Formats: sequence, C-alpha cells, structure tokens
Amino acid sequence: MQIFKKILCLSALVAGVTGQITAKEFKLETVLKPEIFTGVGSIGPDFGSAVKKNGSYIFVAAPLTFASEAGAVYVYKQDGHKWKQQQIITTQFDNLLGLFQVDSDGDWLAISSVVTLGVDGFDLKGSVVLYRLNHETGLWDKWQVLDRNSPGLQGLTRANSNFTFFPPSNAYEEGANFGFTLSLDAKNGHLLVSAQGQKKKGKRNAGVVYAFDLNKKTGQWQFIQKISNPIKVRKNDTFGTNVAIKDDVALIGASPIFPFPKATPTSVYLFQREGKKWRFRQRVHGDQKKSTTIVPLIAKTQDVVSSLRGDPTDVGDAFGAAIAVNEKWALISAPFENRTRRHHFAGAFYFYEILKDSKGKKSLKRVHKAFSDSHNTNLTGLLHVSLDGDTAAIADAWRQGPKGACQGGVIVYAAGKKGWKRQEVLYDPHGHSSAFFGGGVSVTKNHILGGTDPLFYAFISESLGIILPPAIVDPHKSNKAILYKRT
Repeated sequence: MQIFKKILCLSALVAGVTGQITAKEFKLETVLKPEIFTGVGSIGPDFGSAVKKNGSYIFVAAPLTFASEAGAVYVYKQDGHKWKQQQIITTQFDNLLGLFQVDSDGDWLAISSVVTLGVDGFDLKGSVVLYRLNHETGLWDKWQVLDRNSPGLQGLTRANSNFTFFPPSNAYEEGANFGFTLSLDAKNGHLLVSAQGQKKKGKRNAGVVYAFDLNKKTGQWQFIQKISNPIKVRKNDTFGTNVAIKDDVALIGASPIFPFPKATPTSVYLFQREGKKWRFRQRVHGDQKKSTTIVPLIAKTQDVVSSLRGDPTDVGDAFGAAIAVNEKWALISAPFENRTRRHHFAGAFYFYEILKDSKGKKSLKRVHKAFSDSHNTNLTGLLHVSLDGDTAAIADAWRQGPKGACQGGVIVYAAGKKGWKRQEVLYDPHGHSSAFFGGGVSVTKNHILGGTDPLFYAFISESLGIILPPAIVDPHKSNKAILYKRT
C-alpha cells in the first residue's frame, strides 16, 4: 500500500497547483509552536491534529505527546497582538488526550480521552474531560469527567481482547470509544458525545450518541438521552462517529474513518430538540451509490497483483466523515467519494441550508456540492470541516502546494447572494512536501485556524492500509498551528 500512497502524493506533481485564486481575504497572523517545559515531557509529532479557537483562547491537540502517549492540549491566550502559550493540559495515563476532537464554547472546554484503562488493561470504553474557565486566573480548571462511572454511562461497551485497528477490525467489539467525537453548545447548555462502538440491542459496534444538558444550578453536565440509529440498529453501523450541534439542530453521522471506513456509502441524520428530547427529522446522503474496491485499483494503476492486505477491500464514500453546523448552514464531507472513474477517493463536500416549516420542524436543503480545486488531491475533508457565519473551511491536507506534493492546504468558501463560492486556499508559507497542512481546521468570525500534522495523518492512513512516506523534514519542526486573520 506504500505504492498507493506514493500515487496519491506524486500524482499532484503532474498537474501542478490548480485553481489558484488571486484575491486574498485572510492573511497570516501568527504561527503557534509548543514550548518545551523541563520536567513536563517532549513534544510529540502530532501537534495540530485538532484545533479550536474560542474568543481570546486557542486550543491545539497533540494526542501522542509525552511519555506513553498520554496526550496533551496546548492552550494559548491572546496578549495584545501576540498569542502566548499559557497552559498545557495533560494526564498521567495513556489517554491520547484530544484525539480527533477538542471543542470549546463560552466558558467550557471539552476534550476527548478515548483510550481508557479497565481492571485488566485498555478497554476503549472512552471518556470526556470537561474544563471550565477560571476568570480570576485565566486558566482552564478541570471540572468534570464523563466516563463509565457517570450516571447513564455505566453500560459502556469494552473492547474485545482480539480487537485490532486493522481490517477486519469490525469482527470484534471495538469498545464504546465514548468521546471519539463531541460537540458543545454552551449557550444552550447542550453536549453530544459519540460512542461509535457501543453495543445496542445485542448488535456489536452499533453505535450510540449520548446527549447531556448543563444543570445551571450545579454546574454539572447531566445525561438526558441515548440516541441510536432511527432507521434501524445494525451490527457494525458505528452510528454517531461524527456529531455537530447548534441551537436546536444536531447532525449525527455514521461514517468511521478509524479504525476503518465502511464498505458502503453512508448517511447523516438530522435531529431537532423538542422539549427535553432530540427527535429524528431527516436522513441525507451523498451522490455516490457504489463502493470502490481498493486492491484492484492499485493493481490496475501499477500492475501490482498483491498488497499488504492481500484481499480486495471495499470502501464507501464516507459521507459524514466530517460535519459542521451553525444557525443557517450545514457542511458535510465525503472524503472517499470518487471524482471520476479514474480519480478515486478525491473527496467531496456538501453545503446545506437549514429550513423550518410552518410547524417549526427543521430540514436540510442541499444548495451546493464541490470538490477541491486541485484535481490531483485526495481525501478532501477527511477529518475536519468548520463553519462560522457565512464562512467555511475544509481540510485539504493531501493537496499539492507551492512547496510540493502533499504540502496541504485549507480551502475557504464564502456564502453570498449567489450561493457558496470558493474564496481562496490557505497554505503554510514555510511548508514543505508531505507536511499535510490542514490536519485540523477551525473557523471563527474573523479568523481561520489550521494545523499541520504529517505523522498523525500517517497514523490514520496506516490504519486504512495506506502507508505514508516520511516527512522530508524533522516532524518536530513541521508540526504547528497557523492563525489567519480576515483583512
């Protein structure tokens, strides 16, 4: 499969950087890199895998950081025109803290911590750690942990001892993986947490989403509802792999990237808050109807008759692999959607308008679909997309940039009177080939935050059976988060 990854990266050299845009709406404001503190540990090669900006704070995840992969979230605070590293949030266990998801809204910070310990080793039941801003110190204080000991979560599924992160991974219980993704709406006191491997009705890896509300009197997040697939609970459905919430709208996907994508095209489900419950309203899906078989594709391209896996593997479109929602719009990626018969796994992304009927029920109306402007990129929108107001950012980490193949970039779209239009592509001006900038993205009113994380993408791609080439430069120098400001 190393040959396959070289195809993905080197094919971009053929056509060069396509679709460049001259108008620039955003300019680089600052580059964030972690400082090394004596006695704390060493910087892991994954700084930037998930990023989030919330007001005068920036959060950058590094889930492989420190000894035994405890993971860390680096906190930066704005000080005038500068951003200073203020805090490092970490644990004493091998939790992969911040893996895939860090979310912050208002005075709250929610961090995924999926690798958990049972009495006889790792059980992957998962957990979420909640922090609250201390306005006196300016620091984020640990406030609450949601895990197997919390009300409503005592039945989290443990991983089978035979579970593996490589195909056929769905042959065993993968563990609840509570916290793989999460979404926080502090204004309305809502929190959704995915548990893609949770058993439901005896079906392994069926998947569940846990809903919590903030008790304003106690300041604690309380379990209120367990949400499962409203159409049918299925084995290996991994319902809830991705979640996004805003006001009374929740979008829930069933499209895992990790440990391995589904073999068939997938859907996203719209729920609406009604009273104290989330009610199902609609299911949407992408355009691709068929799966793509990986091994025959490689054999056809390189005249190779064998692979690391040996057997053909089907992959769907992964519609819903990344989801974002705000008051007006929804953005959903399908990173394994094929662009043409020959350009497999290009990746597409879909824009939806949120509508409300006379009875107050909401639905999604598709208004735009797009692929990357780079015709030789792959897996656009693999892990992260972001929305704020009429601005959207889509991770395009495999695209060729000015510095070489797979430099990566962030595609910026804006909504106007004529709909959603591509505005520009943001690059790391000091990037290089195989840097995979765009590992994480976050949009706020006047800023776009992007992360560069080559080895974390290598880790994910290895789980897909795609072995990435090493980064050209020291990954400790490559990993960074870059903040762009609207001009």
